[in-house]
Amino acid sequence: MTSMGVNPPDNLSSVGTMEVTDLESGATHTGVLLSDGLPQSGEFVVGQTYNAANLTGPQYVMDRESEQTHRLNGQFRLDNVTTMDGANQSSVAYRDVRYQSTNLTEYKQQQEDLRETLAEVEARQQKLRDTGVGGGFLGGSGLGFTDFAGGMIVHGMGGIAGLTAAYVLGPRMDRYAEDGTSNVIPGHSMTFAVLGTLILAFGWYGFNVGTTATVFAVDGGELVLDGYASVGRVALGTTLGMAAGGVGAAAASLVISKKVDTLYVANGLLAGLVGVTGIANLATWWGAIAVGLLCGLQLPIVFEFVSDTMKIDDVCAVFPVHGSAGVLGVLALPFVSINGFSVDLLVSQVIGVVVIGAWTVIGTALVFGAFKAAGQARVTPEHERDGLDVSEHGVETYPEFGKANVATDGGSSVVDTTDTSERSPRADGGEEGGSEIKMVTAVVRPDKLGAIKQSLAEINAPSLTVTNVSGRGSQPAKTGQWRGEEFTVDLHQKVKIDIVVAEIPADEVAEAIADAAKTGEPGDGKVFIMPVEDALQVRTGTTGPEAV
Repeated sequence: MTSMGVNPPDNLSSVGTMEVTDLESGATHTGVLLSDGLPQSGEFVVGQTYNAANLTGPQYVMDRESEQTHRLNGQFRLDNVTTMDGANQSSVAYRDVRYQSTNLTEYKQQQEDLRETLAEVEARQQKLRDTGVGGGFLGGSGLGFTDFAGGMIVHGMGGIAGLTAAYVLGPRMDRYAEDGTSNVIPGHSMTFAVLGTLILAFGWYGFNVGTTATVFAVDGGELVLDGYASVGRVALGTTLGMAAGGVGAAAASLVISKKVDTLYVANGLLAGLVGVTGIANLATWWGAIAVGLLCGLQLPIVFEFVSDTMKIDDVCAVFPVHGSAGVLGVLALPFVSINGFSVDLLVSQVIGVVVIGAWTVIGTALVFGAFKAAGQARVTPEHERDGLDVSEHGVETYPEFGKANVATDGGSSVVDTTDTSERSPRADGGEEGGSEIKMVTAVVRPDKLGAIKQSLAEINAPSLTVTNVSGRGSQPAKTGQWRGEEFTVDLHQKVKIDIVVAEIPADEVAEAIADAAKTGEPGDGKVFIMPVEDALQVRTGTTGPEAV
């Protein structure tokens, strides 16, 4: 269909209305001139008479508001043309064709079909907004199970699947002692754990609010923006649930361990978010707080039950964060709904949780059981001991020392002992061979390594071998805490320094190390002097002191 104005009838930006008199009937019509076919290039001039038979295809006048059309069979006159801003114009160009269809009847039928489709979509969307349920066996056309954004079907299912898989695979090596007691295996970075939590919490607004904001709906036969009536409730519920989850986990941690555990608080934030995810569109503000608080409170309790009583190694607390929190959230909906308490809804929620949980346990157990039977469920003990970074990828992710030519203590000064000039010291600082060979070994604090290197360089004994070790002696043991459970750190990080000397007195080297390493507190370390029977230089085959 072609508009005789500059733009199509559904987007007339320049032409407002046209007054056309049908000279055959004498009736005057106000609207837009349309044609079935492509008209000849030209324009309609106000006041002139035209014959529809001389134009390509039959001509029509369509009212902009009602879309009612009048067919022009013979002569007609254009009496007036008004722009969208109300200004009059003397003619209308129709050479600029913007919109066409095979015929007017097909166009009107397409418009009607579109209205019916949008009306059906609007009715379904309104039902979702009113009831919060969808279709399927558990949804609105079935049991009426309600899960707004996946609190159960996404998070709850994931948490239950993770728990089942962990049970089938078994715990990590050394996670439990022979007597069944738990051995804590702390994570390597609390900073990363908290940072990841904050990133997830920020993204949750897109998850929940994005589920709410349906872009279009039909209002009075027109497309309008939709879904924003409940966006505020969802955003508020998401925020309150998250905050209450952190508070609940902190309170439970304080009662259990007398301390506010950082990781529990981080996990509590996520548990609160999971709890409100399935009910955010229908939960009252106080309901979101109550559900978030409940999900945070249960987290330390459920985690300890899973790890200590069930002996399931839930490494990342997946079940208390996603599984049990998702279950509690959807079950709490009948008690905190804006529509009031409903026994029918409670029954539907319970049935939905049981069905989804049972399906998840069975499906996960079958899949991971099959992998386990085929020997593909987990890596070999050797690979597990080495770590997958090394065994699978050949990468040492957390090297204990830096790359070549990098000071082990992070300093900028490394003594170069590769220079063979006369002024360069030998490895042992001596100039003549023939004396007894001795090894000086020291175990000291890692933070004193830089001072020791400097002290040795000052007595011309810069060559040394450094090894990262751990041990215990007079230094008191320390206690740590991971997810509310204390563990003893009785092996302290140290560095072991080995120096082989020939000409320089070994006691001078020992004194240099002791002076640089001393703090006066337990744990400063020890220095040992041991005789070396002989030495062999690999490159030259030289033996004795010269090999040093």
